[in-house]
Amino acid sequence: MMHSRLIDCISNNTFIPFPDNSFEDGTDGKNNFVDMFEYVNQNNKSVEELLNDTTYTTWKFSGCDSPTMVKSDPRLYNPSYENKEVKYTLNSFGYRTKNFNEIDWSNSIIIFGCSVMQGVGLDDSCTVSSFLEKEMDLPVINMGVGGSSNEFHLYNSNILLTQYPKPKAVIYCLTGLQRHVFYKWDGVHHRGPWNDSPTQIKNNRSNSIIRSMIASSTMNNVWSSETSYIEFSLEDLAYKLLNKLHKNPNRFYLGTDWQSLSHLNLSYDELRNYCFPGYDFARDMSHPGEESSKVIAKSLAKILKSRLE
Repeated sequence: MMHSRLIDCISNNTFIPFPDNSFEDGTDGKNNFVDMFEYVNQNNKSVEELLNDTTYTTWKFSGCDSPTMVKSDPRLYNPSYENKEVKYTLNSFGYRTKNFNEIDWSNSIIIFGCSVMQGVGLDDSCTVSSFLEKEMDLPVINMGVGGSSNEFHLYNSNILLTQYPKPKAVIYCLTGLQRHVFYKWDGVHHRGPWNDSPTQIKNNRSNSIIRSMIASSTMNNVWSSETSYIEFSLEDLAYKLLNKLHKNPNRFYLGTDWQSLSHLNLSYDELRNYCFPGYDFARDMSHPGEESSKVIAKSLAKILKSRLE
């Protein structure tokens, strides 16, 4: 029978690893790899070995922060990053955080979310989790996965709840509502408007929204009685829709609707003029930049401090 890492993870109640082809130009200090698929194929460790692994890999690009996209459309490239290095450091499971066996879970803040929390287009030192760690003076564990859906983080949240010590706080950044996840034999496949056809999007719209609402409701019910819990949205429409369908006192809107701006087909300078003062973009021109991440981190810290006092 064909081996499945995904089945191993589900069977062993572990986080689902995120090795896919969204990471490019990586190195572990000894070998160079084109993408995560190549790395995983050459280092096909068991789940038990991964959980005990203390090694890290570093990558230069992730998702739409890609040299291929920059070449095909120079408008997608932020010129302020001309001489800046962007480094993605990943743990043994492919998450942008410490290895799971090195984390002091009970003394940490856990963040679930998609590419904004993962920090696509930003260096390790410039992510929301990095800035929040400085604001709170506590370890912040970044469980963000680019392109992921709300239901995917519900799975990982359940693993955290049942397999690890209770954390100081859990932060859940809502992903786009029209996203969903396929669990296939070879791994997890994150789906959304970027890789679904117009027909698929139309047919799946209501199901995706309902699944997102269920994930939000379940996360709130699971965590609000266990630890300090915050759920927030960066998209005004998603926030209003979810609040209309299901009220949640732990849900907040942090008001930087960068996604709608990134699709206006404007140049970098035009986008900067269009945005409110202080708003900036990451290297890929599709995600919040360093200053915006600081603002998000400060907003989260303000809420958390009032709840942890």
